Amino acid sequence: MEEVVVKLVGHGGQGDERRVATLLARLPGVAQAEAGLTRGPVRVLFNPHLLTCAGLLAVLNNAGFDAML
Repeated sequence: MEEVVVKLVGHGGQGDERRVATLLARLPGVAQAEAGLTRGPVRVLFNPHLLTCAGLLAVLNNAGFDAML
């Protein structure tokens, strides 16, 4: 497992927190996602054999977030 910290810019608050957690939880290879947007970055524990950092960022960016490592 690998952990990555993703910074999100321009989020809308606690409603987005649930949305991000749901999006990440659906991805193959994600073991845990802590999407505390109102308190800081998103921490994701994932299997790098099933998901890349680029793939993770692409999902978040396609969902309307400005995500970066």
